Amino acid sequence: MTKLVERLSRDIRRWDLVALLINVTVGAGIFRLPAEAFAAAGPYSLLALALCAVIIGMIVLCFAEVASRFAGTGGPYLYARAAFGRLVAIQNGWLLWLARVAAVAGVANLFITYLGEFFPIVKTPLPRVGILAALIGFLAAVNYRGVAGGNRVSNFFTIAKVSLLSFFIVTGFFRLLLHSDLRVTPQSVNATASDWFGALLLMVYAYGGFESALIASGEARDTRQDIPVALLVAIGITTFLYVAVQILVIYTIQSAGTSETPVVDSARRFLAPLGVQIIAAGTLVSAYGYLSANMLHTPRILFATFLSPAKGCPEIRYVCIE
Repeated sequence: MTKLVERLSRDIRRWDLVALLINVTVGAGIFRLPAEAFAAAGPYSLLALALCAVIIGMIVLCFAEVASRFAGTGGPYLYARAAFGRLVAIQNGWLLWLARVAAVAGVANLFITYLGEFFPIVKTPLPRVGILAALIGFLAAVNYRGVAGGNRVSNFFTIAKVSLLSFFIVTGFFRLLLHSDLRVTPQSVNATASDWFGALLLMVYAYGGFESALIASGEARDTRQDIPVALLVAIGITTFLYVAVQILVIYTIQSAGTSETPVVDSARRFLAPLGVQIIAAGTLVSAYGYLSANMLHTPRILFATFLSPAKGCPEIRYVCIE
C-alpha cells in the first residue's frame, strides 16, 4: 500500500481571518435587522444588542480558547471529534454542512430578489437560472484554483461591505450632529418578556456564522496566535456596525419597526439620491460577500470529515492506494 501526502497551503493570515469572520457574520441581514429588532424591543433594542454582545462575547472566548489548540481543518467538527469521538463529530459535521449549503442557496436567491429591484428582468426564470449559475460558478472556479484566490475574493467583499456601512454610519452621524431637525423620537414599544427573548434570539442569530469561518483554520498560518485575536477583533467590529446602524435607523425613521428597508429608508433622510442608491446596492455587495465566504470554508467540512487523518498531523491528508 502506497501512502501519498499532500500538505495544505497555509495562506490565510491574521487579517484574512478577521475579514473572513466579518464577511460570514455580517450578511445582507444587517439591512433588515434594525427594523425587526425595533419591532420586538423598541428603543431598548440598543440595550438588547448590548446584552447579546456580552452573551456572544462569552461564546467567542470559548471558541478562541478551543480553536487555538488545533491546527487542522474542520472547526467545530474537529473540536467535537477530539472531545466526544467520531460519531458525535460526524453528526456535527453533516448538520454544519447542511446549514451552510442551505444558507448559500437562500442568500443566492435573496441576491436575485435584491437585484430585481434594479433590473426586474432577472426575476424571470431563464435569466434567474443563468445569473444563479454564474454567481456560484465564478466562486467555485476561484476556490477550485486554491485558497489564495478565494481568500482574496472574500477580503475584497469584506472591505467593500464594511466601507459602504462605514460611509452610511459616518455620514449619518455627521448629519445628525449638524442638523438636529433630522432626529426623531423613537416610538415606545410595550415589550413583554417574550418579546425580549425573541429580540435576543434574533440578535444571537445575527451574530451566527463566525464559528463556521474556523472550518478553514487548517490553512491559517498560526492558529494559536491568530485565531483568538481574529475572533475578538471581528466580533468587536461586528458589534460596532450593528449598534451604529441601529442607532441611526431608530433616530432617523419615525416608524422604524414597520420599515421593509430600514437602512435605505434611513439613508433617504440624509443622503442624496445617488448615495441612497449606493447604500441600496450595498445589499447586493453584502449578500455576494456572504456567498464568497461560504464558498471558501464550506467545502472544508467534507475534507475534514472524509480526507483528513484520524489521529495524525492536522495539516496533512493521507490517501491510500491499493
